[in-house]
Amino acid sequence: MLFWTHLLVGLFGILVYLPYSENKVIFFVVALAASVLADIDSPTSKLGRKFSSRVLFAFSKHRGFLHSLTFMFLVYLILKFTLPIFAFPFLFGYSIHLFLDIFTVQGIKLFWPFKFRLRGFVKSGKLIELFLMILFLILDCFMFVVRII
Repeated sequence: MLFWTHLLVGLFGILVYLPYSENKVIFFVVALAASVLADIDSPTSKLGRKFSSRVLFAFSKHRGFLHSLTFMFLVYLILKFTLPIFAFPFLFGYSIHLFLDIFTVQGIKLFWPFKFRLRGFVKSGKLIELFLMILFLILDCFMFVVRII
């Protein structure tokens, strides 16, 4: 899926959970960043172009290791023992990204290093994704209004 879809769906999940978070600012920032982080391994993604993912791509193809529960839990454990306040927000945002990519035609190797891919029917950048993007933009606006009032 595209950067904006991950961002808008991630934002919705964050806004739903935010009232239950102890440190709202850290939760918001870390979870939102994590919701788009997995695509840093793609040289054509918005993040990949900004952070020169060619080095990452040499070691892990797009939707490989970085799109797996293995990577997510490894980072979670590192954060849990070094920066514990970031651990759950990272897990929250990153899991939203992985969940969305399961529904794409390309799928993801959720249980990397095993080659099995979970796949769906959504083609990145096509009509269904555009619909999702607009839907979550509307839902995000609604959530902002609800949280303010």
